[in-house]
Amino acid sequence: MYAPRPRADTISLQRAFPGHEIRSRGVVLQPKKALLLLWILLPSILFCQTLAVKDLGCRLDLPEGWQALDTGDPAKLSFSEPARGAVLQVTAFPADSAMSARAMSAEVMRQLAAKGTPVEYSCSGHAACFSDISFASRSNPYKGYLLVMKEPLAGDFVLLGFAPADSFAGAGDSLLSAMDSFSIDGEAGSLPGPVSQSAHPYPDTVQAPVETGLSDSKIRWKTGASDAAAAQAIVEREARLLASYGAENDAAWARFYRMIYRDSFRRIDSLVSAVTAEAKHKGWAREEIPIRLLSWMQGFSYSRTGTKADFLSPVAVALKASGDCDSRGLLYVMLLRRFDFDAILLVSSRYKHAMAGVVLSRQGAKVSWEGKQYLVAELTDQVDIGLIDRDMADPAGWIPISFEE
Repeated sequence: MYAPRPRADTISLQRAFPGHEIRSRGVVLQPKKALLLLWILLPSILFCQTLAVKDLGCRLDLPEGWQALDTGDPAKLSFSEPARGAVLQVTAFPADSAMSARAMSAEVMRQLAAKGTPVEYSCSGHAACFSDISFASRSNPYKGYLLVMKEPLAGDFVLLGFAPADSFAGAGDSLLSAMDSFSIDGEAGSLPGPVSQSAHPYPDTVQAPVETGLSDSKIRWKTGASDAAAAQAIVEREARLLASYGAENDAAWARFYRMIYRDSFRRIDSLVSAVTAEAKHKGWAREEIPIRLLSWMQGFSYSRTGTKADFLSPVAVALKASGDCDSRGLLYVMLLRRFDFDAILLVSSRYKHAMAGVVLSRQGAKVSWEGKQYLVAELTDQVDIGLIDRDMADPAGWIPISFEE
């Protein structure tokens, strides 16, 4: 897989006010007045006090095409996706220890006269409840999802995503992806999203042992029994959503990689620990780590999934020691960033290829981006770091994708 140039970045909810502007790195999205703003969240009747979302550290990384709507209420954020008729509403309330996530969800559903199947679970240590729902408003049928998350310090959050029933089939993935991008705080932004965790508990209590060859040794680590399936499910959902934008939507491609990166970032904790222990045991100098990891991953077999995504999750790449250029590249970048190296994914629509880049004091071909020099790392050929095929050596043909918060 490969991606065109990214432009957008994560939206931070605390930046949404005043002035009801949602700011994304270098981009300002001005909210648009909806001709008909269907604000159907009624819990303010039950939960009489609300919190100003601007004071909280919550984050959303919305799919392309979503627009901010002006609710006139700092406790409520509302977004729409006109192309699919979808709406996402976020409301914050003071923490209520007396009401469970399931009870809060049930009350919202009661007020909406909605039907659904609630699933209560723990999401990144927070009590949560997720449900598919169907309801009617002004005699119009809607389908969607309801998410309730509770945080003793930050407060309680209600996310309601919905679309007209007759267009829901085309909006479902976008709604799920939007809600899955929600995180209460910065730490949660590096964990699987709340939708993913509702289907696949994280961390998985069942751990499977893995043995991996690294350099001239074997390292042993563990992975959750459901981690590979959970991570691949995110890949496939995001690929279906990406396909709806077309090949030239730069920001949609960048977000595709961001969502996969976030979901898998902590699923490889045990692998990171094993590599750390091996590096210490062998006495690797710090700057050896990118070179050792690159040599290891260059030895993986080349494979593609043949699915809509045609992309293996980073977890599966590590487990199978297999993958194509960008699936390996994403795992490599993820590992380097876990070791505090400044690394980016490099993709090219011109060359139909992907590599990685890392800030490293070493001679070789480099890509200049945002004032830094990134040494190129080819994942699918047995070449030294810093070497690149002459036919792909034009820096203008490579586009950087950063995972900086």
